[in-house]
Amino acid sequence: MAKKKNKIEVSDDLLNAFQGKNSDNGLSDINTPEKIVSMMMAELPEEEKGLFLLMSTLASNGVTPEEYGQFYDIFQASAMLTEGMASDFDDDDTSFPFSGNVFDKCRCEIKEYTPLKDAENSTLVLKIQMKDVTKPPMWREVEIPANFNFMRLHEVIQEVTGLEDTHLWQFNVKAYDESLQIGVEMDQQNPFSPGLDYITHDAAETPVTQFLQQKGDKLEYVYDFGDDWIFVVEVKDVIDKKTEYPVCRKYKSDLNAIEDFGGIWAYKEARQDLEEWGKFSKKEKKQRFERYGFDSENEYLDFLTEHLINLEDLNEGLMLI
Repeated sequence: MAKKKNKIEVSDDLLNAFQGKNSDNGLSDINTPEKIVSMMMAELPEEEKGLFLLMSTLASNGVTPEEYGQFYDIFQASAMLTEGMASDFDDDDTSFPFSGNVFDKCRCEIKEYTPLKDAENSTLVLKIQMKDVTKPPMWREVEIPANFNFMRLHEVIQEVTGLEDTHLWQFNVKAYDESLQIGVEMDQQNPFSPGLDYITHDAAETPVTQFLQQKGDKLEYVYDFGDDWIFVVEVKDVIDKKTEYPVCRKYKSDLNAIEDFGGIWAYKEARQDLEEWGKFSKKEKKQRFERYGFDSENEYLDFLTEHLINLEDLNEGLMLI
């Protein structure tokens, strides 16, 4: 996390404006914040006015220096996070989902279409890529009938990533942004039923081509609001109909996601374990398998091996969706 600045450099012009040194009228007859701000703005050069308006707005709304310091740390950390996210995508992928700081926009811009009228005669080629995983990235390329709805797309994603559909999920333009929230709504008569408190679109009633229709269109799929598995779903092509059921033809990274295992951070460590186990010391191996609750290294490695992708079995499972 970025270190908070301990000292803010303030120009002489800004200090003089606060102290009334450049004013012929002084501050003695000013008794409202609005008048103080107005007079100070008149005293400041143009390059200082934006900063003064920002800081005066924060102060007038009761934001303390401590609160702003906390916000500053979060803001800087988010900047570093988004700068690093681009590395999670392939080197030739020039259409990274978003750019800039996560605070740039409060709500996402939504690209919505009229669903394809001849969707039953078309196939969508989708790339489903896990975020925050790189070297190598983890993705699955699938072909699905273009007349699928988002419920069936959810089932496809679960199958091709190795997840088990035991947690809540949703589709957004960006993860957790409520501008677009495609999913299954909770039964209000039964608060213990699975589902979301709020949705904008019912997954079972919303065609995939309402939002994913042209090459380059993207949404983010969020699964398990604790482990936070997030996948970018991107349209790579729209082609003539090839099959009645989904098919996975290409993939990167043999290891599937592992349910209730600790999310992407545990995933990356597990993938490293499979690749470099022979390089670890006996102590390191013991630390690794005990951390995940296994009694021996063989038990741990067998568990990981069970979660390697098997394309033949995967496509057999996709035929049932």
